[in-house]
Amino acid sequence: MFEIGLFRRKKRQEIRADTAQNGENTILTFFGLTGELTREAALSIPTVSACIGKIGETISRLPVKLYRKDEEQVTEISDDDRLKLLNGSTGDTLSTVDMWKAAVEDYYLGRGAWIYVNSDGLSVRSLHYVDSRNVSIMCNNDPIFKAFRVQINAQNYYDFQFIKLLRRTRDGYTNIPLQEEASSVLSAAWNALKLENMMNSNGGCKPGFLKSKNKLSDAAIAAIREGYQKVYDNEQKRDKIIVLNDGVDFEAISSTAAELQMNENKKTNSIEICKLFGFPHTVIDGDASEDDNKKFISAVIALLNQIETELDNVLLLESEKEQGYYWAFDTKELTRGSLLERMQAYEIAKRNNILQVDEIRREEDYEPLGFNFITLGLSDVLLDPATMDVFTPNTGQTKNLVTGEERALTELRYSDNQPRDARGRWAATGGGSSGGAGKSIDKSAKSGIIKTGGVKAMTISSIGSPIEQKHTGKGNPNAINTFGAELNTRQKELLEQLPEYDSRTVVPKDSVNMADLSALTAETGHEFAMFTKSNERLVIRGNEKMVNIDVKEAKRLNEEGYRWSGHTHPGVDNNCLIASAGDRAILDCFEQKTSVIYNSKGNFLTFERE
Repeated sequence: MFEIGLFRRKKRQEIRADTAQNGENTILTFFGLTGELTREAALSIPTVSACIGKIGETISRLPVKLYRKDEEQVTEISDDDRLKLLNGSTGDTLSTVDMWKAAVEDYYLGRGAWIYVNSDGLSVRSLHYVDSRNVSIMCNNDPIFKAFRVQINAQNYYDFQFIKLLRRTRDGYTNIPLQEEASSVLSAAWNALKLENMMNSNGGCKPGFLKSKNKLSDAAIAAIREGYQKVYDNEQKRDKIIVLNDGVDFEAISSTAAELQMNENKKTNSIEICKLFGFPHTVIDGDASEDDNKKFISAVIALLNQIETELDNVLLLESEKEQGYYWAFDTKELTRGSLLERMQAYEIAKRNNILQVDEIRREEDYEPLGFNFITLGLSDVLLDPATMDVFTPNTGQTKNLVTGEERALTELRYSDNQPRDARGRWAATGGGSSGGAGKSIDKSAKSGIIKTGGVKAMTISSIGSPIEQKHTGKGNPNAINTFGAELNTRQKELLEQLPEYDSRTVVPKDSVNMADLSALTAETGHEFAMFTKSNERLVIRGNEKMVNIDVKEAKRLNEEGYRWSGHTHPGVDNNCLIASAGDRAILDCFEQKTSVIYNSKGNFLTFERE
């Protein structure tokens, strides 16, 4: 009996403690303040709303791009249908801008961002954003082999049908919002706003109570209540005066805004809230320093990396993942810095041969000049680590560090009888494209697809792009032609499928481009032509003078839905880029106005019908 009584006393103590806590909540409720914070309440805090809006607007402005990475280079894929869904029309009522803004808000304050991928298993038709408040999760209880399904409107879906963006998740389906993780900080800011609003609605009058020496009649109490209602009603325009009878005193039970240091507290709350988002408050308030902006960019990039990982998991086929495809936001506008900073960085990159002039111009959205050279000083010496050959441009001498063999490059380029090496390539020599001792290559005598004709020339440009052309030399037409660099792995595989004249192969569209054909021409000295239909490309090998395509076959290819993407001419100067009558005749067979000609150096000329 004694032990039972002891337990009963403890139980009563626990009840008294709960009662005291309820009493504290009652006091908070009396002032209109509570510790509970909903999503809507959190969004009404100006700093929270501004931070979420800033991040959402920044992400919604960045385009999403698709790349493919192989052993030698990174290639941007620009003709995939999924790009339109991620950068414009989603196929839903929300645009991509609205979709990413909603995703950021649900990420920080909701149950996470959920984007339904409407696909048939192979192709994506549309993207549909789902409000996280409509998402329910059904999961197992296994902490190791976790599994779950998504339920929306009583219909079940698999997890891989959604692009998910979850904050601090531990299981892959729950989201921890800010108001749950940092409830004290946000509740303090929210209560401060409500207190300020209450004071403003009361016209600045303090709440309090009346103390009377004598007992008041019901009529007197009613009159006092009516008088105080007029005083505390901020919408009343009449004079706010109340007369208290003798023996009735008013005692305030709260402080003024100045006494509570509300302005100072709001600034402190704003600083602490911005810390939750990972960047300083000056980014929102203004006067952000360079270091402050870098912290904001770092916070945004961390979220972008999470989105990119989810895009790779959901929007790529397993075969595409194996081929090196991946999604990435174009953060150039976010990280490019000021004009002075960019110019200084470009100067360093150009001086150290990291970037060329045209690559810099592309970065700044300027038209390339066609300057496809690397600047070297007279004192520079070039070492080929594969062959251990040392080349001195100033003297034209080459020496092998292993054998000690020395040789000079004396052959002339651009002549009618240009020398070729054992593989049929134009021999690597010095020389110039114009004004030199040699003559230009004359394409006028060619037959088949290469014949003289009056085709209007448009522009001559360089093909190298910051993404596709890296400075390894492999796969670069100019490097193959000048320094004897090798084809890259992808180009070698393509050449194996085209072993001789009139060899033909059909390959996926994103596996070959005209730059690759230019590299093959630099390697073999032969012409190549490419025709494109939907997601496939037909590549045909020619010889030194022509590709075996006549008017009849060109019309047949056009009827089958092919377009003439372009072809190559062996040679290194601009004269070999001039279209022939045969080129024009072939172009007339297709329902297009223009095509391109590439040379062995990597330059190209766009020509059109007269």
